[in-house]
Amino acid sequence: MKLHVRHIAIALLAAIGATGHALAQFPSRPITIIVPFAPGGGDLLARELIKPLSERLGQPVIVDTRGGGGGVVGTQFVMNSDPDGHRLLFHTSAAPMNQTLQKTPIVDVRKDLAPISLAIESIFGLYTTSAMPVSNLRELIDYVKANPGKLNYGSSGIGGSMHMIMEMVKAQAGLNITHVPYQGGTPAMVATTVNEVQMAPLDVNLASGQLQAGKLRLVGVLSPTRSAAFPNVPAVAEVLPGVAARYWWAFLAPRATPRPIIDRLHKEIVASLKQPDIEATYAKRGFTSVASTPEELARVLAADVDKWTQVVKQANIPLQ
Repeated sequence: MKLHVRHIAIALLAAIGATGHALAQFPSRPITIIVPFAPGGGDLLARELIKPLSERLGQPVIVDTRGGGGGVVGTQFVMNSDPDGHRLLFHTSAAPMNQTLQKTPIVDVRKDLAPISLAIESIFGLYTTSAMPVSNLRELIDYVKANPGKLNYGSSGIGGSMHMIMEMVKAQAGLNITHVPYQGGTPAMVATTVNEVQMAPLDVNLASGQLQAGKLRLVGVLSPTRSAAFPNVPAVAEVLPGVAARYWWAFLAPRATPRPIIDRLHKEIVASLKQPDIEATYAKRGFTSVASTPEELARVLAADVDKWTQVVKQANIPLQ
């Protein structure tokens, strides 16, 4: 018995020593931030943090895009990486959405990844083409109900944020409208401006130019309450109680990454996000810095999985 206890103690000391050594050596080479989408979107947001993170960590920081599978390809790549803190995932609120559409999730964000911090947040708006004979959300709902099955909405693809948000709106309002998936948010936006589809839930930053040009009409924001950026536009929840969605980007790591390394990454990421110049840069893009603790991000992930699981059930979306 004594020998057994001694072996356990030795093993524990070895593990503690290995963790301490890993932290002492961290980072020992460049840090790679994986963005699981095509170039031209999230990678531009991640690149804003390259300079401050490099300075704080004492190593180069590289941003690498690995699109495919609605974010699954890049996410799996990080999930299966060595848990040493040198390869991170920069993902969106689509991560918990995606898994709720799968019978057996390829990635479970609650179990397969280690949360580090929320990073930035923006909002989605519900837009219609300017050709639609409506001026507000209530009129839009009435018009769709008067024309069942005759109208379309666009999204960035099956299982993406736009698809899931609109299915939530459909289920709550009882709408019969056809989903038309595109290869990204920008094509869906363009299709809405030319009346190829009649509406789409869009990132307000993506749609700002078309809104100002009068090619799109904003009938509601998907934040829980009205946005300061659009004080005269009602929240969708004012008409459809409970219909809201957070749009965020966050940092995660492979699940087995030692907590001391997670804490070091969290410290430097949060400090970088809170730099006035970084906050100002994101604000110009329509984002707000929303750094969090790992535990807070874990709660967001769990809550989002629960929320979108219910949306999938209510909307009768077939599982893949």
